[in-house]
Amino acid sequence: MVRASTLISVQWPPAPISAGPDTLVLSVGTYYVDLRIDRDDRSIYWALAGRRIVVCEEPRKVKFTHELDSHSPSASGTEEDGGEGAEEIADEGTFTKLPNGDDLEVGEMPAPHLGGKVAAYREVWRELDPGLEDSNTSGGDRESAEGKGNRTCWMLESLDTEGQERRKRRRTFYCRVGRFFLAIRRTERVSDQKGVEIEVEFSGIRQEEEARPQADGGGKEWIVKYSLGSEVDGMFHMSRAEVVLENTTSGGGAVEWKVDDRVVVKNKSDGTIREVCVVRAVN
Repeated sequence: MVRASTLISVQWPPAPISAGPDTLVLSVGTYYVDLRIDRDDRSIYWALAGRRIVVCEEPRKVKFTHELDSHSPSASGTEEDGGEGAEEIADEGTFTKLPNGDDLEVGEMPAPHLGGKVAAYREVWRELDPGLEDSNTSGGDRESAEGKGNRTCWMLESLDTEGQERRKRRRTFYCRVGRFFLAIRRTERVSDQKGVEIEVEFSGIRQEEEARPQADGGGKEWIVKYSLGSEVDGMFHMSRAEVVLENTTSGGGAVEWKVDDRVVVKNKSDGTIREVCVVRAVN
């Protein structure tokens, strides 16, 4: 299952309905990435990533885990460490199809404006066309580096720790669904020598592939809609011409990706590996 959707409205009863933040959610398989941007100051309103678990079909009820959550900085457990450090966050919604085709989601989850207190919510979502039928990369070598046949819908997770004492730790989700791309990174820094005080920051990138004017040669190009946070310069995104993705599990080259494959982000010029990622989902 792959899906791209945007938030049309949100309500935290009894508060009135509002447009809410500018939101893009991408889902591949059982994983999702959700980046919400404040419409006034263009800051990260909420950054989420994790698993989407279908609890039942009639009515359709889905539970969302918060493996990354900018409003719950301690949510950082990984599959490699058995989930240690992650919080169990209540976020379960029931979906109903509206007459115009939108989806009404009703449930409970932590409310950012209430300091994380669990509250009832009503959200209306609209599915976006990811353009899969004509989605071709415009990145040249990136077409072969991502693997033919499944290069347009995937979820990668990067785990990166710096220093023997783990004074800086990053966890990143990269997701592409057709013409949409999201990247969310949680960076944890130990700010004192005793390893007690920890600073947490979130960075996010949103890109969309758009048609290039004929006057500029036509074709398509990736446009950056948002690039926020101190870590974005070191994060992969679709218009980084100086790097490629390579599947090291299957020997590199134009190969199909599979779940749990290792994919590296490396420099084209000298082959230096910048990040090691795990394929969490692919379609």
